[in-house]
Amino acid sequence: WLALGAKAAGSKSSGFGMVSVGATPEALEVEPNNEQPQANRVPVEANLNGRFDKPGDVDRFVFTAKAGARFVFTGVTRQQGSPSDLFLRLLKTDGAEVASADDVGASDGIIDYTFPADGDYTLVVEDLHRRGGTEFAYRIAVTPFVDKFELTASADTLNIPAGGLATITVSAVRGNFGGPIELSVLEAPEGVVATPAVIGPGLASTVLTVAAAPNAAPGKVHNLKIVGKSQAGNTIYQAVATVTASQRAAFSNLAVPPQSLAEVIAVGINPPPLFVLKTDTPAIVFGKDLSATVKVQSTRTGDFAEEIALAVLPPPPAGLPPGVTAALKPVAKGTNEIEIVFSANAQAPLGQFSVVLVGTGKQGNVTGSQPIPALTLKLQAPFELKPELGGAKITKGGKLKVKIAAVRNPAYAGPITLTFQNLPKGATAPAAMIAAGQNDVELELEAAADAAVGAVNNVVVQGEGMNGNAKLAAGSSNTVLTVE
Repeated sequence: WLALGAKAAGSKSSGFGMVSVGATPEALEVEPNNEQPQANRVPVEANLNGRFDKPGDVDRFVFTAKAGARFVFTGVTRQQGSPSDLFLRLLKTDGAEVASADDVGASDGIIDYTFPADGDYTLVVEDLHRRGGTEFAYRIAVTPFVDKFELTASADTLNIPAGGLATITVSAVRGNFGGPIELSVLEAPEGVVATPAVIGPGLASTVLTVAAAPNAAPGKVHNLKIVGKSQAGNTIYQAVATVTASQRAAFSNLAVPPQSLAEVIAVGINPPPLFVLKTDTPAIVFGKDLSATVKVQSTRTGDFAEEIALAVLPPPPAGLPPGVTAALKPVAKGTNEIEIVFSANAQAPLGQFSVVLVGTGKQGNVTGSQPIPALTLKLQAPFELKPELGGAKITKGGKLKVKIAAVRNPAYAGPITLTFQNLPKGATAPAAMIAAGQNDVELELEAAADAAVGAVNNVVVQGEGMNGNAKLAAGSSNTVLTVE
């Protein structure tokens, strides 16, 4: 967005406005275009800009589309201060209507259409109540369809204590993006950084922590944006979080806050906090029926020495991945660290997640709270088995030494019992185990004299372990063994 000043010819006063600048072509309607023969011809990818000059005005735009092309036509009126209530219709060459849209809720009307055949199509734009005048301007944003997700942030301001952290909740409307969404900040001022955070697979939100350096300058307002990135198949998409809901509240429930502020978060620096929290590691690794421990460490300021109570932000279940619990204990009075154990049950999902703990302490009449930097939870399989077998050959009546390696989850160091699946007919493997604390074992395969000759490409090594009463299991990927 750009701010521009304007002055009428011969006048002494001036005004200003915000102008959106983009990389796609823009088309401006030219009258007369009320009837089909007068329709303005435009490129299919052009954004459309016009005005209902008088009551009953109808604007038509004709373009050529290719079969299979999917485009989204989005009305923009109230967002730019226009009273127009758009009614959109998409017509084929013969005048038959194939799609239409009116405004719904905060939307000014959207047509999402896949063109079934090559040819000309017409978009008809009119005011639903057939009003008109100089103020009845509109814009139709035209974009090729892309898989995407949307992000919203819970606040349009952040007050960060010098040397401390502040939190903001980021929520996602995922579309086809079911995997992790990596969050970061853009355009942050010097001395302000965000801890890397992830909206975990399938989750709708997480808490992002933003820190200010101890020497961050107070007394100024800075701006930053929150951005998320994710991948679905071969599609990588990036979105900037909007703060429109927070701005509505700030602007006395203004229906459509200024578009130029829709992605902007204002940042201010507050006085230092009573204490600052951090963890001894930025990430912990565990998995289903496993646990991991992290130390929460406090740095106290001044003479503050009271207990610091810890809680998950937001409170469970929202603040933790499904099936994950945190055994919370306070940082005791006069001490500076405590160990917190995170555990996952058998239903917990695998993947990468972010968790925030917040500490609260009180000194006299002053209560202070501070979060830890977002802690990354990596939930992984208990181990990964890697047989050194790919493409190996064994002769009929012969033997073959094979090494099986285990890449262990740090949360599991116990024994792993091994079995082979889908060996060639006539080939056998002995009972084997990778001992506790060890990462590999060597064993010997045997092929009978009448073993079936040929290659088998789906041999799998399956492993099992026990963590208390919980059974842990994982297998190798398919590998090839050939009998000659």
